[in-house]
Amino acid sequence: MSPTTCCVCNASSTEICAQCRDAHYCSKTCQKKDWKTHKVLCKDFKILPERPSSAHRLGILLPMDEGSPKLVWIECRESTGFHDFDKKNFLGNCIPRRVVVSRNERRGFDLENGVIVHYNDNFLVDGSIPNQCYHKLVGGELAYDWRGPLLLMRSLGNDEEFYSDMTLSDFRHAIDFLSTYGKEEKLYPAGDNYRMDTCLGIQVTRVSEPSDTPLYRFEATRVPFDNLVFREPIAPISAFLKFPLQARVIFTKAISPVRPLIQSPVAFLYRDFDPESQTFGSLDGTLSFCEDNILVVRKDGEDLDPVRLAALCTFAKNELSPRFARSAFRSPMERLLILMSITEEDFEKFFDNYRKTANPNGLVPGAYGIIE
Repeated sequence: MSPTTCCVCNASSTEICAQCRDAHYCSKTCQKKDWKTHKVLCKDFKILPERPSSAHRLGILLPMDEGSPKLVWIECRESTGFHDFDKKNFLGNCIPRRVVVSRNERRGFDLENGVIVHYNDNFLVDGSIPNQCYHKLVGGELAYDWRGPLLLMRSLGNDEEFYSDMTLSDFRHAIDFLSTYGKEEKLYPAGDNYRMDTCLGIQVTRVSEPSDTPLYRFEATRVPFDNLVFREPIAPISAFLKFPLQARVIFTKAISPVRPLIQSPVAFLYRDFDPESQTFGSLDGTLSFCEDNILVVRKDGEDLDPVRLAALCTFAKNELSPRFARSAFRSPMERLLILMSITEEDFEKFFDNYRKTANPNGLVPGAYGIIE
């Protein structure tokens, strides 16, 4: 979305907020629709202090123990290929994660500049309190139990590794994201073959108690083609084996307030396969800790076999993890040799053996506290 389009409906804008001059609208009608959210920071934008330095970018902080958001200047250090900043200054001592929002799903249009939500990935187990600012801004029945502080930032165009200044239009998209993230999915029983425009996906769900060995059930479910999972990035290992899969966290029940640090088997499909990358061989964090319910589909929309998916996840965790051990410190040639050792024939041989020896209950172990 460009600054000259309406932040509510994405039509060409003809109106601009007269007070802050930071949000564009196509009509007074759309401006009125946005007013409840816009007014929260409109005056603050008008009296915004000067930028401390050329390295600072404007962000919006949602404190966990206050009801109002705050405009904050964030010093972004330019490293090799990305912006970095001291996340502890805003999120506290935590495991920092982020969600990149490139589309306003609630209103149905893509964003030219992404909105990035930084949060503490450990907020459900470290005693963080529910975010009061989020509760007040969103109101009503909350879709997700966000806890701890949240920091909203804006990407520089489509480059999510660099930041630019947040606007009140971006704030609109951020609130829309926070108000819908975590709502239950529309999924149907695998046996509902009469449903058109669907395919069989796999719901990967943790079924063990927190104190037990983490076990996951791979269960077929019918997924509509308009599900957001089909917009997710392809899992690198699946693409490498010419079996492209997409996955996303889904929400089908209340989230337990206390959960151990567990890595789902699906997370091992998201290993960095770029031999030029500084994080080559590491899990890329697409699926972070404590994900109890994950939906997986084939990119081509064909039905996905749960046994094949379970075999691929086990292959990625048990067979590939040792090959990638300390791979970030290896030479480019050594990295290429690692990739050359992973073949379709390699996996198919593993799959044939897996079908004969798989857990009779269909359960697949996860892993505790994996950080690579």
